[in-house]
Amino acid sequence: MKNYFFRKKKFLSYSLSLVIFCSNLLFANDNAEDFYKYRGMFYTLDQMIKKYQKDLKSVDNPIKALFANYTQSDNLPPELERIAVNKLLGATSKSNIKLINCMECMALEAHVEDDEFIIERGLTNEDRLKELLEKNKTNYYVDVHMNKITDQIIMTVTVHDYAEKEVIFSKEYSSHIYQIKSSGLILSVDGGLMIVNENSLYGAEISFGQKVSRVGDFGLNVGSFFDANKNIMFAAGLSFNPDFNDIFGGYWKFGALHGLLKAGISTSLISTHIHTGVGLKLKLGTFFYLLSEARFYINLIDGSEAKKTNNTDALNFNGKFPYSILLGVGIDVG
Repeated sequence: MKNYFFRKKKFLSYSLSLVIFCSNLLFANDNAEDFYKYRGMFYTLDQMIKKYQKDLKSVDNPIKALFANYTQSDNLPPELERIAVNKLLGATSKSNIKLINCMECMALEAHVEDDEFIIERGLTNEDRLKELLEKNKTNYYVDVHMNKITDQIIMTVTVHDYAEKEVIFSKEYSSHIYQIKSSGLILSVDGGLMIVNENSLYGAEISFGQKVSRVGDFGLNVGSFFDANKNIMFAAGLSFNPDFNDIFGGYWKFGALHGLLKAGISTSLISTHIHTGVGLKLKLGTFFYLLSEARFYINLIDGSEAKKTNNTDALNFNGKFPYSILLGVGIDVG
């Protein structure tokens, strides 16, 4: 009986561990989706702030302005608020408008109005605004509002001159939210030139793999190259392409930079080698990319007997250091 309860307890423990493990996988995937959705918004914000920085050059006279109000629509994530405020404060550090970080301005205030309890944020009272302007020795203050409409973020920045009761700068910035792919299957096809010793080969490779969020792409790749004398070689192996933009969180509108790490087998049907490859892949837009790769070889079958019968080896290194250089273009689908 004691052994029965022990086995039952052990079974329940294993079952619970399995449920927790599966739940973590599911929630990890959800968190990854949120991570990429928000990161796309943050990148979009960066692009709008860069435009804002350029426009600030139109303000001739240097001024200090109180960062008085920041508001955003309910369909934007709360995490965006803190990041937007910090980025806006940092964006003006080298411009003619220096924003003053005003913690009192951003504080929540509660009051009763017509028997209704109301909580507000930002400076809604003109006397309080005047008091804080005098305290910070400036006549200028800034309002920023962020809004999301369909797949666009709209940021409105307004700089006020309190003394003159006028707006000295006001502009609306809008941008489509940058979409960052978190995971999925990827098919890559590329073609180009392989330089082996003094021989030039032309061909193509196909890779099929899986994108892993915040890491890169893992996959299988096969390819074939031939030279002007119709000497041919085949290659197959595994690849890992770290996504540097994703890993370091710096995204470009024109594309992305990936690493190339490969290992596999190359054969010319005369000689056979283990190969390893290292290189870079520069994505241009969503589909197209340029690549460069250096491959290094360890000989398995040197094909000495076949070479004696005047067969030309596409992977003949002529006793020199065994490596090749690949240069190509390709497309990603997925």
